[in-house]
Amino acid sequence: MGLAEDFCRRTGRLERLLVVSTCFLLALLLICQFLLTIPAVRSWLSLVDRLEGVPFG
Repeated sequence: MGLAEDFCRRTGRLERLLVVSTCFLLALLLICQFLLTIPAVRSWLSLVDRLEGVPFG
């Protein structure tokens, strides 16, 4: 049963890593989306806003 226990331990670590990575990326996405609602930050981050004729905000 050593192989099955080793497999469960390794996949448990991988699952934990995937959950933490997903939560981190979701938080990063929410922060970036919030920052894009601020006109000054959006014009600094978004090349399209600088190149378009009429500003969105």
